[in-house]
Amino acid sequence: MIAIPFPPELNPYKVIIEEEVQTGSITTNRGRIKGPEWISLEFSAGWMCGCCGAGSFENIGFNVAHPENFLSALMKGIGFETTRYFIAADYQLHHTFLQLMLELGARQIDDTLNQNHGPNHMYMHVWAPNLNRDKIFKYIDSDTFDPPWWSKISDNQKREYIKTNQQNIDFERNKLKQEEEEKEQKKSQQEKIELYDLIQRYPDHMAHLR
Repeated sequence: MIAIPFPPELNPYKVIIEEEVQTGSITTNRGRIKGPEWISLEFSAGWMCGCCGAGSFENIGFNVAHPENFLSALMKGIGFETTRYFIAADYQLHHTFLQLMLELGARQIDDTLNQNHGPNHMYMHVWAPNLNRDKIFKYIDSDTFDPPWWSKISDNQKREYIKTNQQNIDFERNKLKQEEEEKEQKKSQQEKIELYDLIQRYPDHMAHLR
């Protein structure tokens, strides 16, 4: 029997890939993770041949109210293969995002005095999700990456939950579709601007594109 997946539209945490570029065997992307009670966590990554790579987290100063839902969205969105680096300032040490990352195997690898304005100390951390699956799977289902509470309810309860929240699901899907369309329009406009700039700079070479 095919399992009924947890609808991502009903997860208050959402991973949004804002840009992805493929250059040969190397892929890079950047995006953000939106949550209900804090500003967006930003991330970027680069990897080769779809497997090994490294990336970063930024804007980590926030608290995670629902780690199961957060990790479900995070791991479905960014996967396990890419090692992540992030820097915590001294005023961010008490936020539960950092505490959660440490619980999930993140390690502090360096600290330094800040040479500019701002916090006194900066602490660099590294987190390898692939080496800490056992810790992550204490919070999410190891097969589906769904929150554990979803795995514990019956299929009939899941269907009823989806039916009850269908209006919210449709709203989120339409919003995502609109955002994708707007992103494509901006991309198309930017490509036209860049092409026009090339024509202006190299009129003899670009005459056939007029």
